[in-house]
Amino acid sequence: MIDSILQDALHVHRTSVLSGSPNPSTPDYTSLLSLPSSSPSPLSAAINRAIQLAGFKTIAVQAAVLYTTHALLRWQTNPLPDTYAHVPVWLSPGARQLEVPHALWAAQLVWPRLRDRVVGEPQRYARDELAFCYARCLRIEWKGEAAEPGMGMGPGFDDGIFEIKQGGEIGLTQRFEATVRELGAWGLEREFTTRWPELGDVVRTEKE
Repeated sequence: MIDSILQDALHVHRTSVLSGSPNPSTPDYTSLLSLPSSSPSPLSAAINRAIQLAGFKTIAVQAAVLYTTHALLRWQTNPLPDTYAHVPVWLSPGARQLEVPHALWAAQLVWPRLRDRVVGEPQRYARDELAFCYARCLRIEWKGEAAEPGMGMGPGFDDGIFEIKQGGEIGLTQRFEATVRELGAWGLEREFTTRWPELGDVVRTEKE
């Protein structure tokens, strides 16, 4: 189900871009925050549906996953140097991903060596059980504060994840975006490596 949502989103977005529609460099966070938008993005909305279905827990993780998934799908839609520049270095597909057909959700896994394992042994790892456990356990280290304390705009704004940009759109704060792009900021709860101990050497668990 998660993969079908992402596949449909990629197909619709690719068709839209080929027809001349914009390919915005940043996601539309309104669907994630359940806010109205004057120019809703079908790609961002579809990614958000996958995020909610998968069960990513915190608003920080949800915002970070929307950011990284949007960057990767945008590049896959239109593979140019400009779109590739927005993909975090550690999310770039390795040789195994380029050679072996795999589920689209597996390409979104944070750690390159974890992606190699899942792609290389699909019968063992490329299953819903791993996808849902990964989503449930994924964490990002963030203890931010709003640039303007007391903004009173709710979760995501009051802890420095989101801000209102100059054009009036919602975006990530510079500090949070920098954190998202740092591989060392990501981790998994130990539930994941308890279930798959043989993957403990290819991920980072909390408090390591």
